[in-house]
Amino acid sequence: MAKEKGLSKRFILLVVGLGVLGFLWMVSTSIRQETLVQIDGNIVFFFSVYGSAIPADDITEVELVDSIPKIGLRVRGARLGRYLKGDYQVEGWGTCRLYLHNTKGPFLVVTSPQRRIILNYRDPAKTEAVYQEIKEFLEEYNT
Repeated sequence: MAKEKGLSKRFILLVVGLGVLGFLWMVSTSIRQETLVQIDGNIVFFFSVYGSAIPADDITEVELVDSIPKIGLRVRGARLGRYLKGDYQVEGWGTCRLYLHNTKGPFLVVTSPQRRIILNYRDPAKTEAVYQEIKEFLEEYNT
């Protein structure tokens, strides 16, 4: 009887352990997944663990910068190595929504009265391409 209880406890521990490992794998995979930027109608969508949407009318500035101010405390988000996603305090800018896949620039910065979104990819060319896509969309939208 004692042997059966020991096996039951081991089985439960194994199931719980596998569940925890599965959960951690799922979270790390979703954090590392590239942010998808899509324009639909007059809205720019950022699809990721922490998604965002900004209507074109609300965008006051779009810029491509080589560096950003120091990133401070996490307000609500996730960090895994060089990947930062969610809301973080950024020195001088307040709370910003970050979609960072790299610690180096360039960085796409989209500003609205409600928030500032900062995005980059591991491949700088992809960051530049998304910047161009949003910039061209806004130029066309505002004419």
